[in-house]
Amino acid sequence: MTLVSALLLLLLGSLASYSLLSFLLGQNSSILVPDRPNSRSLHSQVVPKGGGLVIIVSTASLIGIYAAMYQSIAVMHVLIASLVGGIAVLGWFDDRHSLRIRTRIIVQIAIACAMVYLLAPSQGINIAGYRLEQPDWLLFVELVVWIVWMTNLFNFMDGIDGLVATQSTIAAIVLAFWFHQAGAPELVSLNLALAGALAGFSILNWRPARVFLGDIGSLTLGIYFAVMGIIGWTVYHLPVEAFVLLYGVMLCDTSVTLAVRILRGERWWEAHSSHFYQRLVGLGYNHAQVTSLAVMVTVCLSIYATLLIHERGPQWLWILLGGLTLAGCGLTIKHKE
Repeated sequence: MTLVSALLLLLLGSLASYSLLSFLLGQNSSILVPDRPNSRSLHSQVVPKGGGLVIIVSTASLIGIYAAMYQSIAVMHVLIASLVGGIAVLGWFDDRHSLRIRTRIIVQIAIACAMVYLLAPSQGINIAGYRLEQPDWLLFVELVVWIVWMTNLFNFMDGIDGLVATQSTIAAIVLAFWFHQAGAPELVSLNLALAGALAGFSILNWRPARVFLGDIGSLTLGIYFAVMGIIGWTVYHLPVEAFVLLYGVMLCDTSVTLAVRILRGERWWEAHSSHFYQRLVGLGYNHAQVTSLAVMVTVCLSIYATLLIHERGPQWLWILLGGLTLAGCGLTIKHKE
């Protein structure tokens, strides 16, 4: 794909999502659901949610046009897209009816199992420069857990203006570059279209947000990036550590927070206000400042991950730098408290 084509996809994705979302907001469309603030909310006014649907529609439309022009659609891609769509449907219902946790998890596990079965990974994955060989059933379980965790952590992080949208935009652009280097043009176009749609949405999701992703957006983005990781590891033999670094801000915040709550004996499955981004807001930083900090950290982590993939120096160096960057942020927040 040429640079002009890449920029065109980004531009068209941005225009499509921004225009459609602006139209829906102007019409007070029932497609968007009012999100009324509660005791844990970090916003004080009613803001419509469900904007993630526009990202999905914009991306799917662009990719449909691209596939029709280049006749490059595959049955497997349609099946995977259908399963991702299943999570979107779950999110749509959850936005409107606040489904029980058990119901959400059961559906997520079922879709994750089907997804891993379709991807049929059987070649192991690369960790720290070594090929990790293990029984197929163990790899299957690990990947299901990965998908379910990623699906939920994006939902956990969607608590302030612009955070998940900007993190996802960066991730999609970086993935497009990685898959371009790996020789996967379909994945390049998919990630660029998504990045464009996310960028258009981010304009309206920036502080003060006029619209939220909703569960339809956060859950769908979570499973999408989980699947991109699996494809990268098992098909294109990209190292696991690169994806961990790329998703580092999201993974670190949610995983550390969950671990601490479990160790403290708290009811970890219940909603809370213990995430690092929530604590920063509690310290007096506004949403734009917290999101901007997360963007800067993710840009650094993305550079480390890309250098790791291209073997520019020892892998442990980039992993160490990524760990120190995240640890430094966490310790700084702890010190300010």
